[in-house]
Formats: sequence, C-alpha cells, structure tokens
Amino acid sequence: MEKTSCAFIDHVYHQKTMSTVFIRDFFKSRMEVTEYWIDDFSEENLDRILKTKFDLYVVFQYDFLSIFLRAHGRRVVSVPMYDGSGEAHPAHWLLQKGALMLNFSEALHQTHENLSLDSIQRQYFPKPSSELTQSYDSKRVFFWERTPSSGLSATWMAEQLKNWVTPPSHVHLHLSADPCEYSSIHPDNVAELFPQSIVTTSTWFAKKSEFLDVFGKFNIFIASRPNEGIGFSFLEAMSHGMVIYGLDRPTLNEYIENGRTGYLLGHLHAGIHEPSAEEMHRVGSAARRKSELGRGAWESGLDDLHERVERYVSTAPPAALHNLSPRQAARIAYYFFNDTAAYNVACVQIARENRLETNDKQLQTTRLARISEKLTDRPVMRSVVRATYPMMRRILVRR
Repeated sequence: MEKTSCAFIDHVYHQKTMSTVFIRDFFKSRMEVTEYWIDDFSEENLDRILKTKFDLYVVFQYDFLSIFLRAHGRRVVSVPMYDGSGEAHPAHWLLQKGALMLNFSEALHQTHENLSLDSIQRQYFPKPSSELTQSYDSKRVFFWERTPSSGLSATWMAEQLKNWVTPPSHVHLHLSADPCEYSSIHPDNVAELFPQSIVTTSTWFAKKSEFLDVFGKFNIFIASRPNEGIGFSFLEAMSHGMVIYGLDRPTLNEYIENGRTGYLLGHLHAGIHEPSAEEMHRVGSAARRKSELGRGAWESGLDDLHERVERYVSTAPPAALHNLSPRQAARIAYYFFNDTAAYNVACVQIARENRLETNDKQLQTTRLARISEKLTDRPVMRSVVRATYPMMRRILVRR
C-alpha cells in the first residue's frame, strides 16, 4: 500500500532548536514526509509551494500558510501555537475551516471548538531520564532569558530574588533570546546582579545533551516567556524535578497546578517566594511525577492520534471556501509578522467577502473565553471564572 505523501512545513529556526522534531517524526512514522524549513514567504516561494501536490500539508505555527493552502482546497493539519496566535481574531481561524487543528493548548482548543472547527488537543511531555536524581540541599536557579522586552529579564529576576533570606548558591543565565529579541545584559556584567551567588552563563549549545548536562545541575527554573507555544523549557524542568515559577498564562498554567507542581505568578511583580528545602522536594517531586504520567499518556494516545489524522486524510479534500492568490498571501504573511492590526483587518475582509463571519453565538462564546483568560491572570478571580464559565457558555449557546 502506497504511503500518504506529506509536506511538513516549519520555521527554519526550529531546525536549529530541534524542538518540533517530535511532531515531524510522528507523521514520518506512517507517511512519506518531505520537510520544508522556510522563512521566505515571497510571492514566488508561495507559488512554488502551491505547485506541489501532497496528500497532506502539516503546517507548524505558520497559520497564514494554512489559510493560503485551504484557499486552494488542500488537506491541512494546522499546528498553531498559543504564543503566536492565542488572541487572534475569530476570522483568522475561520479562514482555516476544513483544516484539522492539532492543538497543544487547551485555551486554543476551546476557541476552535467554539468556532465549530475540527480540533484535537494533546499535551506533550518529553521522556524523563531514568538516571536522574534531583537534590534539594541548596537553591540552584536556572533562568533562560528569552523575551526581555516583555519585562522578564535578568534584572527582573534579580529583583525577585533579592529579598530571599538565603540567596541561591548558584545562578545560571542562559542568554539566548528568541528571534527578534536581544539579551538585556552582557555576560560579563551578570555577576553584579547576584553578588552572593556563584554565577555562570551560556549562550547556545551545539547539542541538546550539552544543554541538559548544565540544566540538570539546577533545581529551580524561572520561566521567561509571558505565553508559551508548547513550553519545552518548562517541560524539561518538570522532567528534571525542578521547582518552576512562571506567569499564570497558557500554556504554563495548563501544565502547572499552583502550589502543587509549581508556582503561578499573577503578574510580573507578584514576587517569587523563597521555598524551603521540604517545599522544594515536595513540589519538584510532584512535577517530576506529573511529567512521567504525562509522557505515558502521550505515548499511549499516539495510535488514537494517528487514527484521527488518517480519517481526515481518507476523506475528500474539504472544498476551498475562499480565494487567495500567492501575491495576496505574501502580503498577508508580511502583516502576520509585522502588523497585527492590518493582519486582522485583512482576515476579517476576506471572511466577509466569502460569508465566513461568525454568528452571534459563536462570537459571544469566543469573547467569553478570551475574557475568562484575561480574568484568570488574577488569582482571586481564577476559581470564580472556572466555576462559572461552563454555565455562561451553556446560556449563550441556548440563546
């Protein structure tokens, strides 16, 4: 039997980090996969993509490319990330209708279900090392400065730790910022921020094993992104039994249970409390255990996930719901990266022209989901919103 042909399309940056190979390998295990690691979305390159003829296109994070391929009636598995499009306009999603959405965020999955899109939601966990033994005899902090422009910088972290009665014995700063970000401090100046601690730095590691050799020496991890896509850095921290602190935002708050498997901060200045050795052992061990259980659930659910994808591939390609030329798609790609307002306007215009607007119930439900996300940034409101959200959603749907 001939294998399904599949184009796996991802950002060239992920070819360096190797953070998405688990998704690629999932499709490779049963399909004939051709990889496209790209960052050129010119009219000419989009036209070349359009001339390919694969049974399935897997698009990682490039949601606008899913829109383009769906405009031409292609089967698409779209893998959106919350940090990239968690607050996207509903039109952004409706233009992908007919695609199969593979979500690693419960918040995104809920949005897609509210808009009646075909969505699957999974949580991914890396395989924990069986040889790891974590110790909590002293506080050893690892901080990867990824988005200093958000306020989550090395200086911010130093401010959070300065009131600890017993300073960390060791602080490591991994100064490798995300694309379009820049480290806020020179490695030579880091020691000044933590005068009572041993301070080490790194910028990049040639191999993941080298990173893990350093990472494994620490037992506290402070997350440095306001939103996550999947969240590989904190997932590795969980698998290492580290005590995790981070903002109460997706996807971190979908994995971490506050006070049990880590600590969620309501806002940037909420403060990072100093944990005792007993507390570190309890929380770090619980995080490690959740990682082990989560890995088991991921592996046991792979066959079901394959079946969902194969069912989608075996049906006739969903009809194109709108038209988008390579030139128009190139302009939308530019907006996607550079001008969110213009991108939203373009999506709304295309949706209206093709009568893909949300109905009142869908829009109200989606707005309620967004409001609940924002309110749950405040710990006092979190339990209230979670308790009342299902009831409010039922009321809106019945109207």
